[in-house]
Amino acid sequence: MASTEIELFGSETIYHVLNELYVTHRCCRHDNILDCKSTVQNRKILVSFESSKSLDSFSLFQQGCKEEFVSYVMMGTLAALDCIHASGNRVHRKINENTVFLDKNCRVKLEFPTRISNPDLEYNAKTLISPFAKEIDIKMVGDLACSLYHGKSQKKKLSEEGRSTLPVLLQDFVNCCVGRSPTISKLMDHALFKQFNEFDRYQQELKELLE
Repeated sequence: MASTEIELFGSETIYHVLNELYVTHRCCRHDNILDCKSTVQNRKILVSFESSKSLDSFSLFQQGCKEEFVSYVMMGTLAALDCIHASGNRVHRKINENTVFLDKNCRVKLEFPTRISNPDLEYNAKTLISPFAKEIDIKMVGDLACSLYHGKSQKKKLSEEGRSTLPVLLQDFVNCCVGRSPTISKLMDHALFKQFNEFDRYQQELKELLE
């Protein structure tokens, strides 16, 4: 299991942080969201995640991969993000190669951030997340798609130049992500996923490639 530590700062209490983790876990349970459990050790909270590896740890994704593999990762990431946005009025804030994982069966898993910037560590109906904050999450999905296709060496070129060299469908998908008022439902219905929709096959091919 992978793990990370949360240190407590200022007025934060173990109770408040554990409560936030509990609410997150309860509200955001999904096949494409990384499962976790937490324990307390010396005023630090140790969060352990299910067995998995981040995309950044695979050379396949560091060097750039085929369009169908990008579509597979994007569909899983969007499904997870859709759950997060719909559950408890939340956003992700950090979608990249280090927060998207593959488990032992090569299922896509998005890590939900364990640090919450809201001062009272509580989300409720009175704490509304702006549509702009959700759009930023979707723009990050577009950047991730571009990065996975080009590879890590091209990471600094993921502006308009990076998008212009993508295959037509992937380019249009990324442009939709970073365009005006993108929505997850529209993106999940994009032509990219109609063209590259054999997700069970891509999962199996990835499993064989990465073993």
